[in-house]
Amino acid sequence: MNFIHMKNYEELSIVVSKMMVETIESNPEANVSLATGSSPSLAYDLFVDHVRARDTDVSALRFTKLDEWCGIPMDHPSTCESFIRIKILDPLKIPEDHYLSFDSMTTRYDEEARRIHEALDKHPIDFCVLGLGKNGHLGLNEPSRALLPFAHVAMLADQTKTHPMIEGVVVNKGFTLGMQEIMSSKRTLLIVSGDGKQEVYRKFLDQTVDPQLPASFLWLHDDVIVVVQNDRTN
Repeated sequence: MNFIHMKNYEELSIVVSKMMVETIESNPEANVSLATGSSPSLAYDLFVDHVRARDTDVSALRFTKLDEWCGIPMDHPSTCESFIRIKILDPLKIPEDHYLSFDSMTTRYDEEARRIHEALDKHPIDFCVLGLGKNGHLGLNEPSRALLPFAHVAMLADQTKTHPMIEGVVVNKGFTLGMQEIMSSKRTLLIVSGDGKQEVYRKFLDQTVDPQLPASFLWLHDDVIVVVQNDRTN
């Protein structure tokens, strides 16, 4: 596991965007899994700016949505769907058949999870962008006695229900890629940014693999880069 410490959010975002650029330049057919929220937000903007400035060919790229809130219409501004479309898909004109996405409104949970898993069997993740949750979750794999390997619907932890993305919206469940699907990514990037993560980050550094801290399973991955915002973790 490689750690990169950056002074502030802007410098962290520049580093993350450069890693994304390096990924697609080395593999124009890469499948990139995208987290949402404030941690990667600026990095995605910088990534898109770079691609546009260099007129990089992204026609063969694929993107996969890491997770999604259940029960919110797909075009609602609180969804991960809206975030990814605004930040990545629409600016880069990514075709629909190159984007793998959970349907937030389906109630056929098992069927939807199976669809996602089967699609990832055909096009595995090459680069997985993750954020460290305040409770240590990865995607919506919440702290638990046991973690699930494949895409599924998770019951949200109380802390997750207060996520800024869903402020003012009642959400109790969410789709997420499972731990095996995340761990199968060829390279994984964990962003440690934002307030209120000092304690969980310190626990992560213990190098103890614990289902109560899902992010700790990344210690079992062969290629993980952790980019840390120093002014929020020290």
